[in-house]
Amino acid sequence: MVDLTLSEEQEMLRELAHEFANDSIRPKAEHWDENSEFPMETIAEAHEMG
Repeated sequence: MVDLTLSEEQEMLRELAHEFANDSIRPKAEHWDENSEFPMETIAEAHEMG
């Protein structure tokens, strides 16, 4: 049987992505969608994080 448990490193990355989405994407997503904006600053910030 395959073990699908995340490693400690994978769990840390999952939590980092979750926090970034909640803090940097979710609050602005509706605005970007309604105004047909592409959030280059936020994309760059995500890229910097890895």
